[in-house]
Amino acid sequence: MSVINVKSQTDLSGLHIVFRGGVQKERKGFFGVQHLCEHIFFKSLEPLLNDFDRDGISNNAYTSDNEVVVYFTGLDEYLSKYRETILEKILSFEVTEEQFNSERLVVIQEYTMYFNKQEYSHSLNLNRRLFGTFGPIGLKEDLDNLTYDDFMNYFKENFSKPHLIINVSKNSEFKTDIEFATDTFDKIYHYGQFDVALEPYTGRNGKSSIIYLSEIITEDLAYVDFICDMLGMGLQSPLYKIIRSENSLCYYVNCSLDRMTDLCGTITISSETSDANVEEFEKLTAQVLGNPEKYMTQERFDIVKQALEINLKKAEINRYSNVGKYITPIEWQVEPILESITLEKVMEIYKKYFDFNKFYKSVDTKENFI
Repeated sequence: MSVINVKSQTDLSGLHIVFRGGVQKERKGFFGVQHLCEHIFFKSLEPLLNDFDRDGISNNAYTSDNEVVVYFTGLDEYLSKYRETILEKILSFEVTEEQFNSERLVVIQEYTMYFNKQEYSHSLNLNRRLFGTFGPIGLKEDLDNLTYDDFMNYFKENFSKPHLIINVSKNSEFKTDIEFATDTFDKIYHYGQFDVALEPYTGRNGKSSIIYLSEIITEDLAYVDFICDMLGMGLQSPLYKIIRSENSLCYYVNCSLDRMTDLCGTITISSETSDANVEEFEKLTAQVLGNPEKYMTQERFDIVKQALEINLKKAEINRYSNVGKYITPIEWQVEPILESITLEKVMEIYKKYFDFNKFYKSVDTKENFI
């Protein structure tokens, strides 16, 4: 990989530094360390933070199952002053043991926060049980026991070279002679029953978290993503209209194709409702998914297709912060299929993956944990 220079359509600019692999690169004793690295990147940038605030440079990062991305956005005339310095400080990664211990405790607080929310606790525990994965949040035991020396060795092994730099600028290209990482990741997950540590949630108070997962999907990814939008995008989507608007069973319904690795993912349908509504929620979800001819109409197809086309145009205008198409594999992207996609093709793909009887069903209630 290398540097991708993108011409901005406005005076807004972005610098995005990408390290591929994400939590796929973690192993026992290091679950959660990629996320911790994301946090500690900014320790090496502390000398610049006041300047960033003064010059209106936004700076942030995220960790996913597939990558860690550190990014900076602002007016081109100001961000241009910092590009080389940012990259130098990110890759040199000078952090003291005191800074490491301080940020490790912050990450542990974030860990606790996630497991104090029922929907997150349910999802994270379910992924541990079914796939043996711990997600970006990791495992508290590993975070507690991680030493400064082990952390620094892990960083040098995994973060000394970025896989990709995306520079979005109206006025200048970015060039560097640094060495880029070239390793690739080809993991495909399979369902199992893993004997791993769970973090039980105790604050249910009569509320249930519901998660339905499809079989592992490795093909037709962009089409499946489009179908998820047909089912669950907006208040007039079939799932929202039937379950929320007409029957008042919940506040939200998520329907998405979740990217587990570059090569596989699952359709996830999830929500929260009262314990008394769980059976009716499942009945109505089965009703929607079991009647595509009724709910997956030409009108609904046309609405979603136009909405996605417009969203892509807006993303192009604000391309300084919308760089997902350079990070996400093309197989996952809807844009390449929009011109040729048809309702007939959608219905063909729908029949392959949206049989609700084949979904894994998990409800987190007081009586039933995972």
